[in-house]
Amino acid sequence: MKEMGDNTHGVDLDIESHTAFKPTSTLVARSPPHKCASNPDLSSEFRKRKYDKMTNISEEVKETIELKFSSLQDSITATINTALAAGLATELGKITNTLSQIQLDIQKVNQDNATINHTLDEVKNRLTHVEDSLQYSGSRQDSYEERLRSVESSMSSSQGQTGRIQTLERTIDKMEQQSRMNNLEICNMPEKRGENLISIISDIGTAIKFTFTPSDIVSIHRVPHADPSCNRPKNIIVRFTSVILRDNILAAFRLAKGLNTSQINITGSPQKIYLNEHLTLKNKLLLRQTREAAVKHNFKFVWVRHATILVRKDDTSPIIAIRAAHELSKLSPSSS
Repeated sequence: MKEMGDNTHGVDLDIESHTAFKPTSTLVARSPPHKCASNPDLSSEFRKRKYDKMTNISEEVKETIELKFSSLQDSITATINTALAAGLATELGKITNTLSQIQLDIQKVNQDNATINHTLDEVKNRLTHVEDSLQYSGSRQDSYEERLRSVESSMSSSQGQTGRIQTLERTIDKMEQQSRMNNLEICNMPEKRGENLISIISDIGTAIKFTFTPSDIVSIHRVPHADPSCNRPKNIIVRFTSVILRDNILAAFRLAKGLNTSQINITGSPQKIYLNEHLTLKNKLLLRQTREAAVKHNFKFVWVRHATILVRKDDTSPIIAIRAAHELSKLSPSSS
């Protein structure tokens, strides 16, 4: 605006006055500084020329002002545009960064959605498999129930046969035991290669002071244990010609009150030898159970006679026969 002031000052010099520029009306009304004869024509011409000159000056000032205003407007517009461009660039950068972050978030969400969809597919497949398994289990259960009803029906129809089967089992076991009535079982006799079992049984007869001849023996052999893990010597089974002979040998063994290997000329540390009736596996198990129950209830004597297990609490108490496992209850104090 300083440049505009300078131009105004130039205008004042052109109109031959040191006063500031004033409107045309004021200049026309002003009187000349000194008196002189006035020429109406000259004065009018002068005023016209002066007016035209001022009009031209006003036009120039106006154009100058308009140019300056236009330049200022352009400058302001350029400044505003520059500021707006910088601001817009900053904001656009922020928006771009935000959009990039949103895009990354969208990609992550899409990945998560893909993972979720994959997981849902797996769960769906598993549920389908579980459903198939449940259906299969249900069908098998129906089949099992049908079979169970069939078995129950068969069992109900065969209950009448259970008693007959048990009777047959007892009869077979009795017959098997009777087939062993002539047999003597020798237990804990040490084994050695090339042993003479006839000589061993003869030495036993000498030790218990009972004489018999080899012709009294029908057969003699060792038998394996029912339990393969048993490391004791195999038992010797001797079959005599009669049950009476077998019983007499057992009676002589009891009178001898024990027998060991040193009495029959077997080297090594003395070991006890036992002579028993040859029992079936079922009766052997019952004998073991009876001995355990006798120890538990303080029974003093347990022995076998003619394949029947006998127990006695003391020298004066009655003898109790045990023929089955359920009869072991006779040894309990509550049964007396």
